[in-house]
Parts: sequence; structure tokens; C-alpha cells
Amino acid sequence: MTVSSLIDFELKEWDARLLEQYVDEEDIPMIQSLAISPTHRRDTFCWSYTKNGQYTDKSKYWVAMNLMRTEEALEVLQPSITKLQAFAWTVNAPQKICHLIWQLISGQTLSSTPSSSQTFPVPSVYANMDYLFWRKNNIMNPEDDRDPYPWIIWYIWKARNDKLFRGIDRDPLELVRYEESECQAWHNAKESISAPL
Repeated sequence: MTVSSLIDFELKEWDARLLEQYVDEEDIPMIQSLAISPTHRRDTFCWSYTKNGQYTDKSKYWVAMNLMRTEEALEVLQPSITKLQAFAWTVNAPQKICHLIWQLISGQTLSSTPSSSQTFPVPSVYANMDYLFWRKNNIMNPEDDRDPYPWIIWYIWKARNDKLFRGIDRDPLELVRYEESECQAWHNAKESISAPL
């Protein structure tokens, strides 16, 4: 049924009998308050921000500057992720892992695979990275942090890709052992390079 089937075209008004039959009685006065075109022209699009209903660049600019400002103001009130993004590059890990962490923080869509919203302390990537960066051990100097979480993130990402693209399942326990050994090897290599001879 279309809206036009609820109109009595001879009387040029809403058909009260049909409205009572098909529409909730609370909505009938609202529908009857809508004017019906005496010429019965087809409906067209109308831009509410000009007197004649025509869309113009001037009205578009006015809407953008006056009505859309409130949404932009809300964005400014939300927390900034700049500090998290900057810190991602100082994580004590290889640059490829820092880059992956930066991508996660920056909101780049790395995967369309759904994830549980009930994982890790909270379902916010930003709050979780804040926790890993600064709160887990109260370590403020990234060079002192030997926590393997960057490798855990990296190898979970790699295992996810292996599963999706190559059909290979990785044993989680084996994955954790492997990432711990890789983390330790990286830190040992870094120490041996920076140690004076």
C-alpha cells in the first residue's frame, strides 16, 4: 500500500475511512495535518534550508558552518590519541611491531574479523594500549620495559593471518612460548650491540 492510496482524489483530502482502517488512531491527526497538493503532482525532493526549497552552495555552506558545528565540537571533547600514537614508536620492540601497534591505535582497519567486546581489561583499544604502555608496571621509560606484550600482539596478528589466508592453525601455548623466546632474543641482541667492548 502506498501513501497515495490513503487519499481521496475527488475530495482532495485524506480518506478518513481508510486511515481509521490502516493507521493507528494516535497517528491519524498528524497525517491529516499534512497538506495534500491540489494539483496532485508527484513528490519531489525539497531542501529545507532555502525559501524556494532548492539546494544551493550558499545554503550548503550555511548548514555546514551552523548546524554541523555541534558534531565537530563533540569530537574535540573526546580524548586525544596523539600521545598513544607517539608512544607507539618508542615501544622497546622492532619497528615492524611498533608500526603494527601504531596502526591499531590509529584505528586503521587491519581486519574485518569480529572480535569479542569482553576481552582484555576493557573493550577499548585506546584504554588497553594506555594500560600496556604506562599502567601495567608503572614503567614510564620505554627502554626499561622488557614486557613481551609487543611480541604477543605481533604473533597474534601473524597467527590470525596464517589462519585466514593459509588455513594454518597455531597452538596458542606454542605461540606464547615462541613469542617469549623471540622477545628475549631481540633484547639480548640489542644489549650485545649496545654493550661496550
